[in-house]
Amino acid sequence: MNTSHDSLYDPLETNLSETATELLPPPSSYWSDARTRLKTNPIAVGALVFLSLLLLMAIIGPWLTPYTYYETHLPLKNLPPSSTFWFGTDELGRDLFTRVWWGARISLFVGISASVIDLLIGVCYGALAGLLRGRLSLAQQQIGCRECARPRQSSPHSRSCQ
Repeated sequence: MNTSHDSLYDPLETNLSETATELLPPPSSYWSDARTRLKTNPIAVGALVFLSLLLLMAIIGPWLTPYTYYETHLPLKNLPPSSTFWFGTDELGRDLFTRVWWGARISLFVGISASVIDLLIGVCYGALAGLLRGRLSLAQQQIGCRECARPRQSSPHSRSCQ
């Protein structure tokens, strides 16, 4: 046998616990770890900037012009964008810039409200499922199986259970 390679399989002489602590990064909190991961993802940073600007403009956008979203100027209908009407006017002479940001405000309100309602329902359902220790999950599964097994009238818009 070749004895020069036998030393590769000898046990290591160092204390592994001391070596492991030197190699590990310092502990970080959940939020600092999330911030670090966000900073390393350029698409997520771009999306965050875009959503922040959208939210900011939905809040302050309608007050950047002297017009309201419902104010009509019939002689000024269908104007192209200008220094007076930044996005132009519609067929009733209403300022489109103000109307766009009022619409963004309403859309954001609906989206955030739906998310909060979904969160509340999910938390309540999850707490109840944990409290009942699987009986609620079993009941939900049985309801789903019965619903999928029930024959349906076929239509082009019906969904089938798979």
